[in-house]
Amino acid sequence: MGIGVVFEQSRMWIILLGFSVVLVTSMINQPVNAERSFYFEKVIDINKKSFEDALINPNNLQKIFPENVKLVESKTNENEKTIVKMELGFAGFAINSEVEITNFPGSIHTMEIISGDLEGTKITTTLKETWSYDGIPNEGTKVEINMILQTSGYLSLIGLAPDDAILYSLDKSLVDIVSYVKSTNGDSHEDKDQKTSSNNSKETKINSKITKRSFKR
Repeated sequence: MGIGVVFEQSRMWIILLGFSVVLVTSMINQPVNAERSFYFEKVIDINKKSFEDALINPNNLQKIFPENVKLVESKTNENEKTIVKMELGFAGFAINSEVEITNFPGSIHTMEIISGDLEGTKITTTLKETWSYDGIPNEGTKVEINMILQTSGYLSLIGLAPDDAILYSLDKSLVDIVSYVKSTNGDSHEDKDQKTSSNNSKETKINSKITKRSFKR
């Protein structure tokens, strides 16, 4: 499988963002363990409550990413945290993974992968009300994502991806979630989306920093 495919599919694990899932089936002889941190910020044209309702419900994953998320089971552990078990599929292969989800006051949500080759990856999403693209107060949402990406084993190929490719994956996953929310609300905004597509890119601020890389042979 080419590295270009890895770039595109990495968004499924990173998200959720989203909530984002990747399955890399290439065999490599020298696994790479790497830790990288990313910051992503974007204004989206839906209100905070609608986006948050979609974000915190694990059962929406199958609806948002139907080609990759095959099974979702969730339960609450003794610490009142939600543990989500997922069966993820790509190109005829399937993997199982667990994600721990915690929701904090102030619209702060964390997702930490606790099993698999991306164990230790943690995504913190903060939501803030803002203006919509039409200039309506509190009908838009500012999304801030801080991500620590841990890779090992076969998924270490993600560690070779340029920062821009991973940030693009974050943006694409966010677009998928927004499209899902608008479709479930009966509001596709197709014409509006076309008119504001250039504004979307202008209102997206992305920064990244590689904090650590270690190579194991």
